[in-house]
Amino acid sequence: MVTNDPELYRMLRLLRSHGIEHASERLTHQDAAFESGAPNPWYYEQQVLGFNYRMSDLQAALGLSQLGKLEAFTARRRSIAQRYDAIFEKLPHLVIPQSAPADRARSAHHLYTVRVDFAALKTTRKRFMERLADDGVGSQVHYVPVHHHPLHRAPGSVGTHAFPIADLHYGECLSLPLHQGLTDEEVGRVIDAVERAVGEPC
Repeated sequence: MVTNDPELYRMLRLLRSHGIEHASERLTHQDAAFESGAPNPWYYEQQVLGFNYRMSDLQAALGLSQLGKLEAFTARRRSIAQRYDAIFEKLPHLVIPQSAPADRARSAHHLYTVRVDFAALKTTRKRFMERLADDGVGSQVHYVPVHHHPLHRAPGSVGTHAFPIADLHYGECLSLPLHQGLTDEEVGRVIDAVERAVGEPC
């Protein structure tokens, strides 16, 4: 994108990626975006109906070449997920969704998401994420439910409390690092950080 108009640049960036805004100063729902005056690290908003214009031809060619490695990538992801599962299923106030063995074995584990009862751990999701980050472990929330985004909260749209199950999941979900490139040592570091965060009030 080439323009000398800052507002046009901002709108083009939104349209390029599903109309999603991450900049804390431009978020509409400040109560959801901030906690104790600081931005929540996972929060974003879909503010307009955008597109997915982020992949170039070069990236598409690279994607095709990677398909030959898909089976190896998937096997590694499943191996990491099994290692996580073995530890995390024993931790208090932490639940592994889709926990049926047949489902776990079939999944490619694009994400590794757990549900955490933050209140029972006497913490908030933000503080829990910060605790992990202090140990060098990133985390994210997938996803802010569609009906919470400004685009879908316009007059006449569904109410923000219309989907209680989605809201329940959103209130507890947290995605942990899972990538076929993670080493066994890095996987162990994630496990150790989660165990510490669960075991120590944040």
